[in-house]
Amino acid sequence: MSPAPAARNSPPGVRASLPAAAGFARWPVRAYDGAMRLASAPLAAALLAACSPQAPSPPPAEEPITTPEPSAAAADGSTPITAVGELIGEYRVAGIDGQPLDAPIGIAVSIDGPMLSFEPTCAGFVWSLEFVGGRLVTTRFGEARAEPQVPPPPVCAVAVPPEHRALAAAFDAAERVSRTPANGIEFTGGGHSVLLFGQ
Repeated sequence: MSPAPAARNSPPGVRASLPAAAGFARWPVRAYDGAMRLASAPLAAALLAACSPQAPSPPPAEEPITTPEPSAAAADGSTPITAVGELIGEYRVAGIDGQPLDAPIGIAVSIDGPMLSFEPTCAGFVWSLEFVGGRLVTTRFGEARAEPQVPPPPVCAVAVPPEHRALAAAFDAAERVSRTPANGIEFTGGGHSVLLFGQ
């Protein structure tokens, strides 16, 4: 191959070096072109990944919903009573210890503020009522709060029917009070119960 013609008006030394200089100039261009291709490969891959459709992420797992079990009081439709003010009123005894009252005469119970009583009160059928931590506490008058110097209430010499004694034992043991679905008031505790209805 014949050497490239020398540029016009160029000095002899310069014309002799032109072919070598031309070949030297082509090497950096090729190296730069290859470096650019290597550098642009990761960028093209990143752009392609960004444009590609992504698989939808799975929905978050739903937390299980726990439903509290109904309490024993709610199972029969009754509503607990935890305030003395909800008990104030005049009542008749409908049942004692789960049995309907079977007596020649009815028994009336009075709840006046924190005091419950029925006749004959002189036989000791008087209680104070209070709730402690949601639990009913009944205390017979003269048993726990009377001062030693205070004389006990008068005792009447009357015959007390067995129904009255059973009713008194149920009030002594009462720990809970609830309103029944039939709008009755039921005292329970210690294996005893009393069912009252307003009158």
